[in-house]
Amino acid sequence: MSLKGEIKDWRQDDGLVTPKNELLGQESIDSTGNGLLYASLYYIQLVKNGDARISDLIEFDAMVSRCLSIQGFLNRSESKGSSEQTGHDDYIGVCAASYLLRSNVALNLIDAGNRKWFIFFKWLYKNNDPVRRDILSLDTWRAWFGRMPWNICAMQYSTGLIKPHFLRRVFLALSILLCSMTSSSVLQAYCRLQCVGERCFMVNLASIVFNWRVDNNGGMANIIALELDRNHPIVRYWV
Repeated sequence: MSLKGEIKDWRQDDGLVTPKNELLGQESIDSTGNGLLYASLYYIQLVKNGDARISDLIEFDAMVSRCLSIQGFLNRSESKGSSEQTGHDDYIGVCAASYLLRSNVALNLIDAGNRKWFIFFKWLYKNNDPVRRDILSLDTWRAWFGRMPWNICAMQYSTGLIKPHFLRRVFLALSILLCSMTSSSVLQAYCRLQCVGERCFMVNLASIVFNWRVDNNGGMANIIALELDRNHPIVRYWV
């Protein structure tokens, strides 16, 4: 078997990937949680394993397009629509897969954020109740990705066309260097690294320390097994 063959049992009809074995076969139309992130990890590993084909790029683009809001932001899934705010982790995962697959998805997401201003701030990715942008609302501030320059930097790199501001590159390198070793933090740092590749010297240095710390904590496969099942195809075929 292969990653591409085994992942079929872990995917919903909309293409999103289920993280836990106990969620398989549920009648719920969406039991993935961060399904976009997990699906993106699948495509990243396809590339890393040398198994990605043009059909995977087409499949990825179609999957993401079904999750887009009318503003061009990501919804958590096709079925959930704009009922829930999409977090930055899904965006970073999608952008990383987009860069490795040579898709235009990351560029479109950055363009959508550039067009959406809230007072003096751009990068307001508010797919949940987008009309309401109360400055005192916690949802509004959570949707403002400009408060996380390291993520904006990674998203800009993932377009393949934009060289981020120097200070954003510093923040990105520090976010990799100081990353906590929890499974979710490691996954996000890993995806940010995939967005950048080898194009930033500071991030390259930070990645050396990051990889050393990951190895001392049992390796990536062991760490992500805390987020996904240990027998998950993404874990077993991790490169």
